[in-house]
Amino acid sequence: MQLIRNLDEKEIFKLVEPLYLSSSRDFAIWGWKAHVQVVADFAAKLANKYSAHKPTCISAALLHDVGDVKFDRGEKNDIYSKKTAIEFMSKSGATRDEAVKIFNEVIEPHSCYPGNKPDNIEGKVLATADALAHLTGDFYLRMLWMNFPDGLTYHKWIEWLLKKIERDFNSKIFWVNEKEEVKARYEALKLLFSKIL
Repeated sequence: MQLIRNLDEKEIFKLVEPLYLSSSRDFAIWGWKAHVQVVADFAAKLANKYSAHKPTCISAALLHDVGDVKFDRGEKNDIYSKKTAIEFMSKSGATRDEAVKIFNEVIEPHSCYPGNKPDNIEGKVLATADALAHLTGDFYLRMLWMNFPDGLTYHKWIEWLLKKIERDFNSKIFWVNEKEEVKARYEALKLLFSKIL
């Protein structure tokens, strides 16, 4: 990915923090304090380690879940995320075209659904950082407790979480060293959620 030289991740932080902290959604406030900033820290370290563009990696990390401030997963979340991320990057030194490119090539594929994985180093850094934050914190327990979707049975929700744990470990972590670092946690989470199914 061509480097965006003027993107200011500190400005992104100043724009994103009050948005999260003013959310009426407890999951969003928890997400800012215990997930998004953790992803940004992992992204900074991975960007240094793998020679990625650090401002892009940190900015993408700060914006990767911004739709959560207003919406649960789904189309409204996706639309709000894209609009807000592009707007904030444009206010922070990127041109609109650069902001769209970062969203489309780094933020949007970070979930690594089949057929939609990042193919640049910054996208791989974000995907890996997000997975590491999930696997090293209380993310899955918070999802179970605070973000249980309406209309889904408990067993279907646990099945969804187990699939997410698998995708986080097997599809989102792009480097062997990072995979080895969280392998024991991954196996423990699989065991825990399998037993409560």
